[in-house]
Amino acid sequence: MKKYYLHNGQVESGPFDIEQLKEMNLNSDTPIWYDGLSEWTTIKNVDELKPIFITKPPPLKPPVIDTPKLEEPNISRPTYVEVMPKSNNFKLPLIIIGSLVILGIIGWLIFQNGNQESIIEEVKEKINQQEQIISNTQNEQNSRNLEEEKRQQEKNKKNAELTQKYMGYRNNWNSYISASNNRYLYSEMGGISNLEVVVSNSTDKKVDEVQVRVDYIKTNGGTFKTETVSVSNIPPNSTKSVSAPSSERGTSVRMNIESISASSFHFCYPYGNSGNDADPYFCK
Repeated sequence: MKKYYLHNGQVESGPFDIEQLKEMNLNSDTPIWYDGLSEWTTIKNVDELKPIFITKPPPLKPPVIDTPKLEEPNISRPTYVEVMPKSNNFKLPLIIIGSLVILGIIGWLIFQNGNQESIIEEVKEKINQQEQIISNTQNEQNSRNLEEEKRQQEKNKKNAELTQKYMGYRNNWNSYISASNNRYLYSEMGGISNLEVVVSNSTDKKVDEVQVRVDYIKTNGGTFKTETVSVSNIPPNSTKSVSAPSSERGTSVRMNIESISASSFHFCYPYGNSGNDADPYFCK
């Protein structure tokens, strides 16, 4: 079904189908557009819409009342401009429509009663009331917008602080994450047993995995063998130990961290996949 768009000279509204247009108070010069037109036209130039005006009867004229002609006072009345509401504000258009209805009723009372002075005062009072309601509604909306803006600013500030803190963790990781060993058993003739690798995590985030290279050192200072021990899920501000293989030879051990991964603060050592010179170990 074809959809139509209307324009009141300031804002565009729609889409509407032909049945909805029939229910509207439109005239033949109302600007209209639909898919297929390169420019706006008027309703009188659209063939399928001409019956809207042909089938409507003329308005019934009110009876003429023979009353003395009174000079209508020069009253400056505010002009209301219809504004398309934002999606999160439904009160303002309803208030404007209600104001127009009230003004129409008051105009009809003026026509019927002819008591212009009292009606004029009533008009002024009603207008002032509606303007106050509109002002209060707008103030409430402005207050909500300011509160939302303040919340967003606080959120952005907190995110910036966290970003800076996590960058400090990554760039100074050896101040927060370390590997050591327990008091293992060893033989003077060589041999190490009951060895554990202890990983310390001083950050406030969980570290997913740390791989530690364990060198088994002989009496003469040479390396007998090397093992890689993986320690997983180290809680924040905590330590975790895992057993390391025993050795037939060696009297001491040396621990070196080979790699670290912590998705909680986007850390990948020694190679980040999205870092830069200022933050080389950043990863997604």
